[in-house]
Amino acid sequence: MNTKKKSTSRIMLDYLFRFKFYIFLAVLASIPVSIISASPAYIVQKLLDKVLIAGNNNYLLIIVVGLPILFLLKGIFYFIQNYLMAYVGQKLIISIRYDVFSHLQKVSLSFFSKKTTGQLISRMTNDVNMVQAMVKGSMTILNDIISLICLFGYIFYLHWKLTLLVFVVLPFIGGIVRKFSKKIRRVGHDMQEKMADVTSVMHEAISGVQITRAFTMEEHEIERFHNKDRESMKAQLRGVRVQSTVLPVVEFMNTMGLAIVMFYGGQIVINGELTTGQLIGFLAGLGMTFSPIKRLTNINSVIQQSLAAADRIFSLMDEDIEEGEEDKNIEIDDLKGSVEFEDVFFSYDDKYDVIRGLDLKVRPGEIVAFVGPSGGGKSTIVSLIPRFYTPYKGEIRVDGKNINDINIKSLRKHMAIVPQDTILFTGTIKENISYGNPEATDEEIIEAAKMANAHNFISDFRKGYETQVGERGAMLSGGQKQRIAIARALLRNAKILILDEATSALDSESEALVQDALENLMEEKTTFVIAHRLSTIRKADKICVIDDGRIVQLGTHDQLMEKGGEYRQIYNAQFYFLDEASGE
Repeated sequence: MNTKKKSTSRIMLDYLFRFKFYIFLAVLASIPVSIISASPAYIVQKLLDKVLIAGNNNYLLIIVVGLPILFLLKGIFYFIQNYLMAYVGQKLIISIRYDVFSHLQKVSLSFFSKKTTGQLISRMTNDVNMVQAMVKGSMTILNDIISLICLFGYIFYLHWKLTLLVFVVLPFIGGIVRKFSKKIRRVGHDMQEKMADVTSVMHEAISGVQITRAFTMEEHEIERFHNKDRESMKAQLRGVRVQSTVLPVVEFMNTMGLAIVMFYGGQIVINGELTTGQLIGFLAGLGMTFSPIKRLTNINSVIQQSLAAADRIFSLMDEDIEEGEEDKNIEIDDLKGSVEFEDVFFSYDDKYDVIRGLDLKVRPGEIVAFVGPSGGGKSTIVSLIPRFYTPYKGEIRVDGKNINDINIKSLRKHMAIVPQDTILFTGTIKENISYGNPEATDEEIIEAAKMANAHNFISDFRKGYETQVGERGAMLSGGQKQRIAIARALLRNAKILILDEATSALDSESEALVQDALENLMEEKTTFVIAHRLSTIRKADKICVIDDGRIVQLGTHDQLMEKGGEYRQIYNAQFYFLDEASGE
């Protein structure tokens, strides 16, 4: 759903319009509920005038028999109304969550570098639940408005002059509610932001618990969480103060109106313009308006907080998706694998160039190793190839075609990525390997696992390929996770491979198995690798020394060692002892 240039209220109406049939039925059911809820005022008047004063037994019988039937009907219609609105509320939050989640899958990766995971989770859960409360509250508003119309209509029918006295007070109540509404919405927005901060700290602390324990920072994390929790508490209390102020003021104004009516109503009964039953019915009807008005005041607070939550939710849907996909008509069915960078410049913040005038030609099947100091731009370069980010100047071409002109899904289906930080998803080993090709057969999955040197350890598990890996692969060792990730990339059978070799320490056996799996993976593929292993660097057709966003040296290992300069310095600093130890 396109939410740009639409108010939050308009967006909510667009969503609710999807369920107009169910809402219409709920509204129909709410009419008898509201009318019956307002009926006791009329019944009290007839009980006094017709039964207690006039002694009419027929009226007594009608009231005694009719009252249970009325409220039985009210219960039936209330069930229908409540169930239908609960259904609408659940469907609404599913629709919103689906749309927001779908949108987040398409936004630029730069967006995620500006938001914490906890904040996004909070918007998808806490904020959406607040919106659901607004749907439930809207039906309460409808019921109360219909009840108020019935009650005011009844007391107006009894004595219109007396009713006008009541309407003198109502504008003051409306003004108070309107004044507090804006403040409640602002406070509600702050409450949701503070809760998102709490969620963010919780997510970081739980996902990083091993690091916390390793550095004995438990007390620090507890204090950090406690501080955010206290800030959230303060925001909640500010909200309570605002909400707790408006209700007593409204109640006081209601009571003032009732006192005025009682005084003048007594005079009218004495003068014979109203019967005692009519006055009591009038006061009963007026008294029954207090509860709906009080609920409307309370539910207004919920509505304002829900609108604040909706503002935060729909702001996510205003984020731009990866640009220009609808008009990219170039599809790639068969890719050879040549890649060319021509005068490429890139900046994350439009202030500092991370990549500066990059020129590089790679033939199909070549292995290109990037080495250089941390922060030099190696990871950024490989992130430009699948268009995770877009350079502001220059071109990147695949098989001679500008990647900006290629449909992004068509481009990426020819690429496989093995990141340094292995990402596995909650599910089975089989599901994680087939993530590279959901259409793969069991035989293909097993073959990929064998090539990744993963089949043997998978077979050792009691459930084999159906073994659950846990959150982010927590049930597997580092080497096992890496080999699953390699099997996933093998199954994709892409022509272009992007590999960030893991620097995590593995035992010698796991290291050898992973290295062998990587060599299987790189075979006959155009490979871009951020290299940390000496064997990978030696095997590379091109070694690019990256520093400050530029290629400062380019060649094979032997060529660059002969030239000297930056590569030889890096080699001597990082790889010399490995070379000596391996005897190479």
